[in-house]
Amino acid sequence: MKVKGMFVHEQQLKQVMTEVGCLLFQAIVTDENGHDQLTIYIEKEQSKKRHSCNTDICSC
Repeated sequence: MKVKGMFVHEQQLKQVMTEVGCLLFQAIVTDENGHDQLTIYIEKEQSKKRHSCNTDICSC
């Protein structure tokens, strides 16, 4: 996908999200008044293992 003139590859996104402990996510790119916006939705895994996932949302 292309956001703000930069290409974001699926593998790059997967790698970053895995490194921060978020394995279930969805990335959506929208056009807000001529400006690209990347939104990442994070789903917390329900398991016996304890995983911390930073749920801060950043609009780029």
